[in-house]
Amino acid sequence: MLIALLAGALVSATGAFAAPDCRCRADGKYFQLGDIICIGSAGHRRLAQCDMVLNNTNWTILADECPSASLRLDGPPQTPALAPSSDTPASPWKPQAPS
Repeated sequence: MLIALLAGALVSATGAFAAPDCRCRADGKYFQLGDIICIGSAGHRRLAQCDMVLNNTNWTILADECPSASLRLDGPPQTPALAPSSDTPASPWKPQAPS
């Protein structure tokens, strides 16, 4: 009994139960558990999350493609009308034509 207590005290004093600083690595950088990034895998980029599997850090694939923004071009670009309307006050920076 005394040996078990001493062994338990020794283990807790050495920090065996301290949480390790686990991180994943990708593209030469470190990432924390839970981080979601796009990583290169099998010739293309995939969405993956850093997590733990069997006491090892692991990239879990969330999607086969990374999200991206796209611009839809259904027609010619729309530009706002910049010409002043008749009720627009005259600019103080431009000389007015004599009336």
